[in-house]
Amino acid sequence: MTSATSGLPGGRLPIWGAAGSTGVGWEGQRRLRRMGPVTFGVTLPRPWVTRQELTAGTSLKLRWVADDAIVLSPLRSSSQGSNRPIEVGPAEGGEALFRRLVAAYVRGVELISVRSPSRLRPSFRSTVQEFLQRTVQTTIVEESERQLTVGDVAQGEALPVARTVRRMGELTIDLHERAHAVLKSPLAVSEPPWERLDQDVDRYAWFVERRIAQAWRAGAAAPDGSVDPLGDLLMARALERAADHAVQLGLHAGRLGAREPNGSLRALFLRHHRQTIDLLQRCLSIWAEPNPRAANDAIDHGEALRRGSSAVRERLFLEADRIVPSGLWALILESIDRTIAYATDIAEVALDRTTGPDPRPIRPASPPRAAITVRNLARQRR
Repeated sequence: MTSATSGLPGGRLPIWGAAGSTGVGWEGQRRLRRMGPVTFGVTLPRPWVTRQELTAGTSLKLRWVADDAIVLSPLRSSSQGSNRPIEVGPAEGGEALFRRLVAAYVRGVELISVRSPSRLRPSFRSTVQEFLQRTVQTTIVEESERQLTVGDVAQGEALPVARTVRRMGELTIDLHERAHAVLKSPLAVSEPPWERLDQDVDRYAWFVERRIAQAWRAGAAAPDGSVDPLGDLLMARALERAADHAVQLGLHAGRLGAREPNGSLRALFLRHHRQTIDLLQRCLSIWAEPNPRAANDAIDHGEALRRGSSAVRERLFLEADRIVPSGLWALILESIDRTIAYATDIAEVALDRTTGPDPRPIRPASPPRAAITVRNLARQRR
């Protein structure tokens, strides 16, 4: 990869490219090093670091330019962007700090600093590390005894919102398929890692909220036209909640074991849930390629399935004395019914996109060929 950029102002330096890429007369090669399980880094030439008066812990801004080079520059105080300091005291708990970090993250704050009047406790540092694991494309950009500052690895450039939403849909379908397998044979299936799987969906939902907040401040549209604020937010919320209900369904189905008077009730629930999964998959396909007739048909299908839920609920009520445990079955039905509602919401978002200009055409996103750092870790907010 060759950078056509040279003589960049402000000490900016193309940090990788073929021989001949220069910055203040320097040229050379650097070997990419593994810095962690999913993180890579590259060393910088000492003369450039000295010239810019940089030290360990200095924040640097990275920009991926058109010719596939990565350009970095010192993040001076005048270019820090929005910074949200979080002051922590001795009485601050880890969970409270985590909620404040997430709140700043989904509000689109570019740099989130955790500060303490004295040395940061190890528990605070652990909470920040947990936050990094539970969010997308975040890393520590500055660290000292009294402060940790978190920022974006690539400012969302390597992960378009449309592709993020599609990934959320895939993960949600997978969760429901796993729950379906437990409902079908609770004693024959090992319990999936529900918490971790649900966290994968939730962290993408937070990322979508973050990108929407950043786009909104920029004028309700991202510079690359990759954000549809209202539609993306509705999609993320619907998928996040549909995933939550898949987890609840799977947990309740696992508690059922083999307890029931006969197999007819389980067969009824399996059929109803399978139809729900098919509806969710169908609505996601319509969202990717909006079609008003298909969207309306999906909405009608969802309403029919919800009427089916009412019939099943009535049977549970009438046969409560024979169905053991009827409470678990009712909870499973509630999760199926709520998933139907969220699938219908997705179809309505797709229908809305067909009634006016699309604020963000969904186009296939080509995977990036290279990145200076990747930190895609997962966990959940709730």
